[in-house]
Amino acid sequence: MLDHAHALQDPPGWQEANEFDYAELVEKYDFFSQVPYDETRVKHSALFNQSVVEHILHGASVKDAYKKAYHHCKMDQSPLGAYAYRTSRSHGLSHSQAMREFYEAAYAGGDLERPRDRVVTVHHQEMVILTAQSNYQFERHINAKIAAIKANQRELYIPRDAPAPLKLKLFTFLQSLHLSKPVIEGLRE
Repeated sequence: MLDHAHALQDPPGWQEANEFDYAELVEKYDFFSQVPYDETRVKHSALFNQSVVEHILHGASVKDAYKKAYHHCKMDQSPLGAYAYRTSRSHGLSHSQAMREFYEAAYAGGDLERPRDRVVTVHHQEMVILTAQSNYQFERHINAKIAAIKANQRELYIPRDAPAPLKLKLFTFLQSLHLSKPVIEGLRE
């Protein structure tokens, strides 16, 4: 019975290719050029996917390959930021501290543009925003302290066509946080 099952699984003349046959195919054809990439999203970009494959081929786990690919894509976005990151790490700063330096250098150099969250409503001690990271699909509640930080970093805006009562409420809220007039004016769309 097992002989018949084996014959059905592997018909006569069937030969299982070894890994070297596949390696020759990969070298012969550029498979990365055949895949439709979406460069507007990091996870679907050519650089990210090629980086993941390279890290896996060099022995990294899938989870580590994804982390390293994200880092590689981020460093590719800004040469100034990448230099600031490497310099910070060489001076003993942690990864998160070095990434802060990366972003500051990238924003200052114009390589990256700060994402601006849209103000939706303002309450007594918090505001509701639509996040730029979600393409303005998800709401987030932020307290006054975070709102002040985001306003100072020019990461908030109010739409031109927002109702006048919302604009007045936002202006009053930001004045209560003791923000300067140029910072408050920077929230205009």
